[in-house]
Amino acid sequence: MILKTENLEDSVSVEISKNAVESTLESSSEVVKSAVEKKEITSKPEKPILDKIGRSYGTGRRKESVSRVWFKFLEEDSKEENLFTVNGKEINAYFKRSTHSSKATDPISFLKKKFLVKGFAKGGGLSGQADAVRLGLTKAIIKSDPEMHSILKAQGFLTTDARKVERKKPGFRKARRRPQFRKR
Repeated sequence: MILKTENLEDSVSVEISKNAVESTLESSSEVVKSAVEKKEITSKPEKPILDKIGRSYGTGRRKESVSRVWFKFLEEDSKEENLFTVNGKEINAYFKRSTHSSKATDPISFLKKKFLVKGFAKGGGLSGQADAVRLGLTKAIIKSDPEMHSILKAQGFLTTDARKVERKKPGFRKARRRPQFRKR
């Protein structure tokens, strides 16, 4: 198949064959594949992003809650146990309901190393804070171990829930609740 187009300004005819187009596409895809194999094109950082102490940081938000989470892998020969604190309290002491504490600790279930997590949550209620801690922890884990990105993304831990409380409108009792109708 031959495509013909004419440029009326220069009155030049251009012929493009299907084989020429396919060969160009194949050569460009080979260049991209070789660049990915050589790790010239990457979507994630190769090195962990850590502070001076060896911790990674992540911020999570949900509803009105905001959390700041610091995460650190411990050495295998370390005598310390896995430690997870939120606002200076152990996770189960801060989040009384098991659903909140399990939601906040979901990303840790994929880790095989010992870890230390220190989180601070403020604003909103406990449910929003649990979701904010979970998102902040997920981001911190990815910064300390970039290979975990695909695993945590597949589980849906990187997806943020953007729903917020709708504001009250004037003349209404709530955001959408109208006043009761009176016929007389």
